[in-house]
Amino acid sequence: MKVAVFGGSFDPVHNGHLNVVSELLSLEKFDKILVLPSKNSFFGKKLHPFSARLEMARIAFSNFDSRVEVSDFEGRNGIESTFELAAALEKAHPEWEFVFVIGSDAVLDLGKWKDNERLLENTKFLVISRKGFPAVELPSHNFEFVRAKVELEISSTDIRNRIKNFEKFSHLVPVDVEDYVNDKGLYGIN
Repeated sequence: MKVAVFGGSFDPVHNGHLNVVSELLSLEKFDKILVLPSKNSFFGKKLHPFSARLEMARIAFSNFDSRVEVSDFEGRNGIESTFELAAALEKAHPEWEFVFVIGSDAVLDLGKWKDNERLLENTKFLVISRKGFPAVELPSHNFEFVRAKVELEISSTDIRNRIKNFEKFSHLVPVDVEDYVNDKGLYGIN
């Protein structure tokens, strides 16, 4: 089984994330798309509670077909890096072929990733174009580049800032995620 691994902080989940999963489904290359909210930031960023981000991901991706699965794998396994995640997934599912999905913006930071040399040697990546980050030189043969049909310029940081500043954000997130953020008082909403 070929599995796309789409990880991230999802703090919060937004329409750009949904667009990536739609792109992955349209490629018809994957039997499963595994959406994995990270328990902690691999780069030391402060994140909102894992349980809230996991629930937002479950809400946001609930309308996709059964090939899309939101998992708490990182939360259950104390994963500290993408390399550890790849190794843990392969150990848990040796019969699956994993391809890690990243945005073209993330390629520029691969040198900062923990155990990046071993990761790049042993892991397959699918790089999806992101607005403002054109095609970049890919570091190895384990990378494939896909130009997204629609490149949305949305960031979780921008959404969090909009919420803190009492600015409209409903056009950037799924309606049910907006309701969850409002109901739980996340990101400074009271």
